[in-house]
Amino acid sequence: MIAPEIPKNETERLKALVSYDLLDTLSEPEFDELTTLASEICGTEISLVSLVDQNRQWFKSKYGLEANETPRDLAFCAHAINNPNEILEVKNAKNDERFFDNPLVTGGPEIEFYAGVPLVNEDGYPLGTLCVIDSKARQLTKAKKQALQILAKNVINLIEIRRKNKQLRQTKKLLISKNEEVEQFAYHAAHDLKSPLNNILGLLEILSFDNTNLNEEQKSLLLKMEEVVLQQKQFINSLLEFSKASHHTTVETSKINLNVLVHRILDASKGGENCVVNINDNTKALVCSEPGLTVILQNLITNSIKYDDKATTQIDVTLTEDSNFYRFTFKDYGPGMPSNVQERLFQPFAVGVKKDKFGEQGTGLGLVGVKRTVKSLGGGIEVASEKGEGVEIDFSIAKN
Repeated sequence: MIAPEIPKNETERLKALVSYDLLDTLSEPEFDELTTLASEICGTEISLVSLVDQNRQWFKSKYGLEANETPRDLAFCAHAINNPNEILEVKNAKNDERFFDNPLVTGGPEIEFYAGVPLVNEDGYPLGTLCVIDSKARQLTKAKKQALQILAKNVINLIEIRRKNKQLRQTKKLLISKNEEVEQFAYHAAHDLKSPLNNILGLLEILSFDNTNLNEEQKSLLLKMEEVVLQQKQFINSLLEFSKASHHTTVETSKINLNVLVHRILDASKGGENCVVNINDNTKALVCSEPGLTVILQNLITNSIKYDDKATTQIDVTLTEDSNFYRFTFKDYGPGMPSNVQERLFQPFAVGVKKDKFGEQGTGLGLVGVKRTVKSLGGGIEVASEKGEGVEIDFSIAKN
């Protein structure tokens, strides 16, 4: 047996690995779905997301294996990370001088075949591998190698997203007291997350496009992964809107046709074709920040549609003015809200209903962004509702 060499950049590599806080964490479905897919696609008994620590390899996800870790000097993955740009494929370990007398070959799990794709982070450090293992000698086809590389890219993207999400969660407690700092963090973190999420969606589309070799279970796993990624993308888009919510005072004002604006929002809204908005405009002219008013009405209209319990959503919008303010009354006729939901309505990340009528989960940032936008435009907002009697929202925008 030949022990694996230690990478020249080992100190930096280990520091990068520790920074993700992945070691010794609980299993997570997103990773487990990828290892399951890897074994199913490659036809192997075992698949692992293996992280190579200082003295061990630890398995963040495992399929077909009970062990949680093995010593590093026995790990095939510790060899794989020394060539981070290549797949390490061992067709028959019993005939390989590096592994023929390795206890993992001579004893359980009796490895004969191994293929591992290094998991290389954004800074070029190999953290571990996505690997497939079998007790029979074999060789992967070119197509299966490509599929394994695609899945490995998904793993590293999930690792990066997990770290960004942890950073986001750590800022929740500071959201109210440190608004400016959180706005900047949310904006930059969301932008950082968009790229790996789009990469994952692209890779999933590649797998879905040529899925003739996948069975129904594998296709179902792909759909579940797409749902998870789309939920994350929705959250990121909400963060971006939230981070921009207090900057509308810097936007030039313009004359707005309220009827045109509302119907433009409906045309772009999911379920907008089944929504009727009655507008009663009692002003001579509405002049304010169009981006700001769009953010407000888009959130209110979208919420009314998403949580309505009727086939057709009805909304009444009344606009009046006095010498200092434009005053809006927004009324829908949906199921309304209980008092405990109203109390938390403008709290960040507070969600009253787990899923809307489209089966999507809210982020709890939409109405917080509405309130911030109204405040940035010099106005105020109040909500009144009783369960079963719809919601009425009164908000104002200061005249310039």
